[in-house]
Amino acid sequence: MPRPTQCEPMWLRDNCACAECRDPRNGQKLFQITDLPQDLAVAAETAAEVDGAPGWEVVWSPDGHRSRYADAWLGEPEGGSGGPGWATGVPRTARSSGSRPI
Repeated sequence: MPRPTQCEPMWLRDNCACAECRDPRNGQKLFQITDLPQDLAVAAETAAEVDGAPGWEVVWSPDGHRSRYADAWLGEPEGGSGGPGWATGVPRTARSSGSRPI
């Protein structure tokens, strides 16, 4: 399985699903990608359980935000319902809808 540091930081942080970043009732994102710091980077990654499955907790620099990502989500191929397309370096932009970017 890929590690968070193998993913594009801005894309990965933009897909954080925590209650600070997504409305827990409908999953709508609560910020714009342009709101993120330009010098965004993974400060630390730690193996963690995510919804009962193996995954990672990421601490972001410079703001200290914490995100959690399941291994299964990180490892999904670009053509799946999610995942960063990390092997190709082409991030998916419409993870939750399953549609392909135009």
